[in-house]
Amino acid sequence: MPKAALESGFKRFMTQAIMWLVLACTVGAAELVNRSKFRAVNVPLGEVVQFEGFSIQLPADWERIENVEDALAVYRDSSFGDVLEITLHRPSFFDMLSLGANRGGRLFEEIDFGGQTVPLLANPSRSADDEPQVNLSASRSLPSGRILTLSLSFPYNGSYLRERNLVKRIAASAKVDIPRQDPAN
Repeated sequence: MPKAALESGFKRFMTQAIMWLVLACTVGAAELVNRSKFRAVNVPLGEVVQFEGFSIQLPADWERIENVEDALAVYRDSSFGDVLEITLHRPSFFDMLSLGANRGGRLFEEIDFGGQTVPLLANPSRSADDEPQVNLSASRSLPSGRILTLSLSFPYNGSYLRERNLVKRIAASAKVDIPRQDPAN
């Protein structure tokens, strides 16, 4: 026996309404999870620091470590034990051959480093206490001919999404001072 058109139409309307409600709730819950995850891995950046030939925005509330050999600047996050090292050096022959190539590390991804696309390398290692740690590093050449390297070392705890995002944001904040050429008279 066929059902009445009004009853089946109402039932179809209610089924679709419930389906749309479930979809909206699912999308809303996914957005809440995404925002909370983003806040958890988003380290706030502080003020811009000017160095010779470039400026860079560093993490807020990180302390600078003085008198570190071969480094332009070293910063430490006391809450996580992360160490950010910024080096600037004249390239050796080996550096010229390997700049942009994989130097023993695993290519993690390509990132923007002050307007230049460079590889972000991940190097697993062990700390002095034999604890697993990871070093994320990215290098780029400057107009002066020197090489600028960002290197973030941190204890490995199963994931390094927070640290990867931090290195990407610091590298993207770099501004290279391009020397002006005086017009010929």
